[in-house]
Amino acid sequence: MQASRLNLLSKEKKHHLQQLVYVQFSKYMLEIILFIVCVFGVALLGSEHILQSYFQSIHAQRLPNIQQLETIN
Repeated sequence: MQASRLNLLSKEKKHHLQQLVYVQFSKYMLEIILFIVCVFGVALLGSEHILQSYFQSIHAQRLPNIQQLETIN
């Protein structure tokens, strides 16, 4: 049995519904993009913290050598 496709909407209402679908799709895609940007931002903040602690540990290891070179010169 085939489904009957009665179309009782006027062309103006069809056009309005089509625009509404496009707006909803655009809104949904924008939400996805913003969510991805937020997750990426949080990942960057976390990696910044890790890299700063790594740099501080390297600097703490090199500091005695730098001070020793300054006393020699």
